[in-house]
Amino acid sequence: MGMMMGTQTVRLDDPPKVMAFACSVGKKEGEGPLGEQFDAIHEDDTLGKENWEKAETHLFLDAV
Repeated sequence: MGMMMGTQTVRLDDPPKVMAFACSVGKKEGEGPLGEQFDAIHEDDTLGKENWEKAETHLFLDAV
């Protein structure tokens, strides 16, 4: 399982590792100096959603 480091902290025997990553952004970020590095660039910053929070959630889910 792992070794207890504190009352709520465990050091895992086989810790998780990042195997891949992705980034989904809006048009403005896509036009910036790192534009070619992004995996998905959306033309509409709001992604047709009614508020920023819902658009941000959609960007997150798109990247996942």
